[in-house]
Formats: sequence, C-alpha cells, structure tokens
Amino acid sequence: MNLDRKKLIALLEKETESMKAAARQLGRAYKAVSSVSRNSITDFTDSDFDRFELLTSRFARLSDIFIQKILRLVNTVELEPEGTIVDILNRAEKKSVIASADAFTKIRLLRNEIAHEYSHENLLSLFTQVQKMTPVLLEAVEKAQQYIRQYFA
Repeated sequence: MNLDRKKLIALLEKETESMKAAARQLGRAYKAVSSVSRNSITDFTDSDFDRFELLTSRFARLSDIFIQKILRLVNTVELEPEGTIVDILNRAEKKSVIASADAFTKIRLLRNEIAHEYSHENLLSLFTQVQKMTPVLLEAVEKAQQYIRQYFA
C-alpha cells in the first residue's frame, strides 16, 4: 500500500469518527422530537421549535459529512472517479452502503431545503420529512461503518 493511500485511509478513519459523533447527536435530537405533536405549526411551543431546529441542523450536518466526506473518501480510496453527487450515491447503493440512491437524493434535497428555508408555512412539512428520513440516514451510517471496517481496517 502506498503512502498516499495510507494517508487517505487515516483521513477516512478520522472522518468516520466525526460521522459517528454526529450520528449520536442526531439520534439524541431525533428522540427529543418524538413527543412533539405535529398537528399544526401554530401549536408548537418555543421549546418545540428549538428541538426541531436542533434536529434539522444535525440532520443537515450529518448528511454533509456522510455524502461529502465519507462517500467521497471511500470513492477516492477505491480509485473511483469523483463524479457528481448522483454518481456517488449510485456507487454507494451498488456497494450496499445505502439502501437507495433515490432516498439519499431526497436527503440531499432536504439538506438544501434546510439551508435555505425561510418560509414559516413550510416548516411543518420540512420537520415531518426530516423526522421521516432520519432513520434512513442513521441506518446508512451503520452500513458505512461496517463497509469501512470490512474493506479498510
């Protein structure tokens, strides 16, 4: 194994630790919103908004770490061409790191919506979608860790 590949694997291991920490934090935020009633955004308390804001920001952060760092590094170590996000997601699906490239396209679009959401009317829908997709993201983190241990440890 050449030195550059060793450095890339060391970086992948470091980023995997960041991913695991971010996943733990997202899991905590996910549990915190499980008791919030989502009938109407007008029924939310300030505390409810805080919990959902925490969930969405942690969701966006973990999705960035997962897609932009982990999946890209896996491709780099495996000498795959960089490609687009769609290419990266399709490769991850073929490797069974993620269950569905389509689901992760939705996660990526949600992340973008979180970053640019200014409309109060759309918040309930955004919160509901993030809550629905959080288990998908957390499951993929587990699969990615297994893949990394299997092929790079």
